[in-house]
Amino acid sequence: MKKFIHALDSRYELPDKNTLKCTLIPKVYENLKNKLEEALAITSYLNITTDMCTSNANKGIQALTCHFINDGILLSPLLKVTKVEGHHNSETMAHVINNILEEYNIHDKIVTIVTDNASVMKETADMLKIRHSP
Repeated sequence: MKKFIHALDSRYELPDKNTLKCTLIPKVYENLKNKLEEALAITSYLNITTDMCTSNANKGIQALTCHFINDGILLSPLLKVTKVEGHHNSETMAHVINNILEEYNIHDKIVTIVTDNASVMKETADMLKIRHSP
């Protein structure tokens, strides 16, 4: 890859791994997150979907995605992937989801939460006071 880049422009220096990890990727992430927060701020209604899986290391991983229309286009950004500590019960799930909703200030805009039909997810939706759709 370095030879290819050098052939294109010998003056260009590829960033090192540290620069990518500590500077460039966080900058892109913050830029995209700011744009998402702006879009969510002007959105009146949205839906969320969530699912839980277990990693190869036997760790609980929860993903939360929101779905909304912006300028006539359906958007479905992934809000967060979270490692879930402790028991995977409705209290823990509700706490994790609520933290994400607070981070984006969107709890009052949610119409429904779509999950699998597990009883723990139904209870989670009840605790969050969000209508559940399996």
